[in-house]
Amino acid sequence: EAYPEKNREIIKNHLRALFIQIAIKKSIAVPAKPKDDSSVSKTLPGQPEKSLPEFNREKFNEAALVVLAASTGVPIALETVIKNFPKDFKKPILVVQHMPPEFARLLAESLNRRCKMEVREAKEADRIEPGRILIAPGGRHMTVHKQDRFHKCIQLEDSPLVHGVRPAVDTLLQSIARNFRGEKILVVILTG
Repeated sequence: EAYPEKNREIIKNHLRALFIQIAIKKSIAVPAKPKDDSSVSKTLPGQPEKSLPEFNREKFNEAALVVLAASTGVPIALETVIKNFPKDFKKPILVVQHMPPEFARLLAESLNRRCKMEVREAKEADRIEPGRILIAPGGRHMTVHKQDRFHKCIQLEDSPLVHGVRPAVDTLLQSIARNFRGEKILVVILTG
């Protein structure tokens, strides 16, 4: 073969997309949002019954923003983390999950049905507001920009891949560093 590296990368990307599609399809047929904390599972599917630590609001009180970054292999772990946020959590949450276009929307819809907070795919010029989880669209970088003196908003970019992925958390974090100067940001990295 003339381009074995390129062919391996193409196969790897197809397999990654297939894995994401399977994981999301498995999670789409779910009940409506839980009405209280007692109906939220605190274990991963197929794992032995063990509870996750209770949500500790004090750890988040000083953060102006929470960022969750997840590699391709961890949509279930991402769900487990997001389901622990209570409905009245008053910090904005931005999520970068490495996935191709269309899958981020399906993931956001699935998480919105399963979680207590509002979860949706980010759109251009969405305001970053407390109590909302915005997921970067597949295939686009998500960045933060000042809309005015008091508000920050989302900007979506089609700039080149970063470390072989788009969206990339590096791009988001660089924009946050420019626009949240002097504010505390909590960043959680989930890897497969």
